[in-house]
Amino acid sequence: MNLSLAELRQQYPTVDRVYGQSPPLSIDGIAKLAPNLHLVDDRIEYLDGIRAEDYGRALTISEVLREIPPEAVVDHIGEDVAAWLSIGSVVQGHNDAINRVLESKLGYDIGALNTARLWYWRKLGARPTKHVLAEYGLMQSMRHGALDSIDLPQLLHDNAIKDVELGAARISNYELAPLELNSDGERIVGTPKNFNTRPSEGIWYDVYLDAPTGFMVTYKDVPHAMAAVAMETPVELMIHQLQGVNPKRIDTTLPRGEQIIGNISARGLAPLDWRKMMVDISEQLALQNNATSLGIQAGENNSWRRQGSDGSDPHMTKEDGERSYDAPARRLGFMLKQDDPVGNWHRDISKV
Repeated sequence: MNLSLAELRQQYPTVDRVYGQSPPLSIDGIAKLAPNLHLVDDRIEYLDGIRAEDYGRALTISEVLREIPPEAVVDHIGEDVAAWLSIGSVVQGHNDAINRVLESKLGYDIGALNTARLWYWRKLGARPTKHVLAEYGLMQSMRHGALDSIDLPQLLHDNAIKDVELGAARISNYELAPLELNSDGERIVGTPKNFNTRPSEGIWYDVYLDAPTGFMVTYKDVPHAMAAVAMETPVELMIHQLQGVNPKRIDTTLPRGEQIIGNISARGLAPLDWRKMMVDISEQLALQNNATSLGIQAGENNSWRRQGSDGSDPHMTKEDGERSYDAPARRLGFMLKQDDPVGNWHRDISKV
């Protein structure tokens, strides 16, 4: 560990070059690329700083790192630099070798890491390393039982509407279930993984997840409400979606576009301030993932407020966005911040 980039490159001479590939840099040239990489405490911040200042220089650093055996990158420069190399790749296949070592040597789930990477590319047009790693950490925590530590019975008691007392038998009918987006490797698909949208012949759940991970509240095994969450920054979890789930009665013998024949009411939500409960659950997930702030995406920023690619009207009206996101955010103590140019809602959850 703590070898400089130039020292490490000297240990592993240049492999055969592909025809048309630029000639290798000299050791002196490599030494000038990231001279303090082996000295700084925060190597990701150092490398991302270089990328922000000089993108071409960062690409050259990536090329030099890829010419070094990936095991040596991990062993002699560090896991953080290996993650930076993987996440920052812009050419398909360039991160395959380092990914194999992250997976085999360090236990990374490369599928989840790639989903997090694609999320930020779609959202920001960039792959900020610490954001991606924070999102990856959230996804992994959800996969490994983050919801199990949440006291749902207590939250149900706390969020029952005025003058309603929920008995133990009724509370036992509620459950929490994690949700995660499907990803086909290059794009993110909105239907949750392993979620059956057609549980029976005449029922359809119109369920799409607006972030890589989330959770659902069910009542008597029927989905009633869902939230989609993502790490907006390494220290803030953002709620991107907060909605009830309305099962549809369908008749597949009817022409397409006429098959929805009715709704099934979500009776389990009636005695609850369910939006507050979903926010409370999100806050507990945020704290588990070392966040100090919880956010709610403003209604106007919801993906369903955008026009369709064919110019069609948004699926969500401005009024619906205000009612579903902005009004609950105000009611629950979230604030707008001057340093947020897009106008999302934020609440400090740091524990003093």
